[in-house]
Amino acid sequence: MKIQDNSIIRPKPVAEHALCSQDYLIPTDSISLAWEHLDMALRRRAGGFIICGPWRIGKSSAIQYLEMTAKAKYKGLYSATLDGETKLYVSERDFFADICQELGVKTSGSSGECKRRAVDQMISMGQCNAKRLFLLFIDEPHKWTDLQLNWLCEIYDKLERHNVRLISVMVGQQTLVEFRKNYIERANGVVVDRLMRQVVEFHGIRDLEELKMVLGGYDSMFESNPEWPFTRFFFPQAYLAGFRLQDATEIIWSAFVDVIDANGKILEYWIPMKHLTMLVEALFEDYCYKDAPDFTIDRGFIDFLIGQGDFLVYLSALASPSSRRCYDSE
Repeated sequence: MKIQDNSIIRPKPVAEHALCSQDYLIPTDSISLAWEHLDMALRRRAGGFIICGPWRIGKSSAIQYLEMTAKAKYKGLYSATLDGETKLYVSERDFFADICQELGVKTSGSSGECKRRAVDQMISMGQCNAKRLFLLFIDEPHKWTDLQLNWLCEIYDKLERHNVRLISVMVGQQTLVEFRKNYIERANGVVVDRLMRQVVEFHGIRDLEELKMVLGGYDSMFESNPEWPFTRFFFPQAYLAGFRLQDATEIIWSAFVDVIDANGKILEYWIPMKHLTMLVEALFEDYCYKDAPDFTIDRGFIDFLIGQGDFLVYLSALASPSSRRCYDSE
């Protein structure tokens, strides 16, 4: 006789889960360290800082996590994110119009009108929280010129006159270190003091313990119902039988390490967060149909999933002369 067990019936279709749309965040040691620096900068109303690291290690996700965590702790805090873009022609009006668009205000008018509108809105937003702060993330700012950074310093100064502190977080690759060093060597202390006081190194998953913590996040993190963490949602029968993604820590770690070794040990033994999440998402979304009480993960399966991704392409890109010069300059 077949007995229906409601404990293995998912509360909604698989396709509607946040993992399938990548609408979720997993904290890591690097993100935690970045948050410590941001929390200190907000608490002390200090200047901005840089977060840098190789590509594909989760810096974009870090922006989302930091923004969400900062707003949860500092009530009434407003933020915006600007993208550093390479342009043949740098326009003051376009720069401030982009900020206006991000702030949700009109982008019409001259450069002066856009600047005034952007500054007024940031001041108004900054006055909504007790610390009088406005948080600004800049993604890949090394693509900017001196002009954009000087315009940003002008915003900083205008906000200061109203006792609103601009806290900027510049996020990018290792070239940001040279970017900052260039301003120091040119004795441009204004830009460094206001926008890039410190450098926070961002890494992938660097050891077994950190990997275990991240994988354990999938075993415990849930959307709205704490009874249905991610692992249980995709593998309900296996989960109730004791399956936990965290138990595959050593298998996943050794699989990535062997691929790194086989390709000339391009990088130290760490796993880019992007490639780890790609592996987990493929496992959960594409193979949840294999759910059964005796479902397990073996080394061959992990090797197959890594091979399906583009980790080898990533290693090849790191092996290129330009990438090695950037990586070795740290």
